Amino acid sequence: PSVTWAGTPAPTTTTDVQPIPGKIQLTKEQLQKINVIRSDRNKKIVAVLTPEQRTKFGDALKDEQKFKPALLSLNLTNEQKTKIIAIGKKSTEEMVAVLTPQQRKQLQELQAQSKKK
Repeated sequence: PSVTWAGTPAPTTTTDVQPIPGKIQLTKEQLQKINVIRSDRNKKIVAVLTPEQRTKFGDALKDEQKFKPALLSLNLTNEQKTKIIAIGKKSTEEMVAVLTPQQRKQLQELQAQSKKK
């Protein structure tokens, strides 16, 4: 399940964050760290793709909402799928590590809600 990471405009501390239902509020620092992790993830995924797949996938890198559907449309080989899944799991772990314990709990709740839908 994908979770929307809110943070724009990003506050400087967690105390001035107003909750938005369905979103995890991030500090500016957290958002910057997550963006670096995403960028690194995207570079690693692109390195696994063929030139044709890279071209097709390029636009999706600009929009996180289109990221997963674009990946699914690439007719990936089993080897590519295995590599991309490993890259995705590692980057997700890195992103979760950026969160506070309270934000992790909120993430778990959002994921549980999305599984019910």
